[in-house]
Amino acid sequence: MNSVTDLLVNQIQHDILFAIIPENLIFTTQFLKSQYGGSTLFLNEALLRLQSEGLVKLYSKNTYQVVRPHLSETTSNLKNRVSIESEGLAKSILNGNIHWHGMVLHAHKNWIDSCNLAIDEPRTYALDFEENIRLFHQKLISACGSLGLIAQQEKLFQQGRQLRLAAIQNPTVDLKSYTTLMQALMEDILSQEIQSCHASLEKLIHHL
Repeated sequence: MNSVTDLLVNQIQHDILFAIIPENLIFTTQFLKSQYGGSTLFLNEALLRLQSEGLVKLYSKNTYQVVRPHLSETTSNLKNRVSIESEGLAKSILNGNIHWHGMVLHAHKNWIDSCNLAIDEPRTYALDFEENIRLFHQKLISACGSLGLIAQQEKLFQQGRQLRLAAIQNPTVDLKSYTTLMQALMEDILSQEIQSCHASLEKLIHHL
């Protein structure tokens, strides 16, 4: 992927997720160009990425809208994530070697470190914590042997990104309880308790 496109995607994502660009705003590529610079080609590539992540949608020809997630969509997204990640994790436990276990443990450590920072300063560390959540869930199913399953999981995860970032910064969301749920999942993975993994993973996904 072009590095210019990556920079545009990252900046626009940030501004949507932190409400610098308001929800439901209708805009054109010319508006983005005036705000962020970049060529029309790179902006169009960025918009395709943002559409795939569920942050914007095509409103009319050459016009886009910032998407506001609906509760029904969120519920469906979480249900599908639980199903796909449970299947992927079960297969990864059966297929995984010491290299896979090492990747999961490393991702878990990074997750814990970024969670502790987010507990103290959620606004500052929300994006970093969200990225470590993504990497952890990615590693969980990385040994499943199905590229289709991995692609589905990534797409569903990205679609919930906006709400997760909002939740991380919500003072009523208990991130310390989240670490307890994570620890339970890790214990199930290390003991290869697949049925328990499903239950622990479902609680973790629904918490945040």
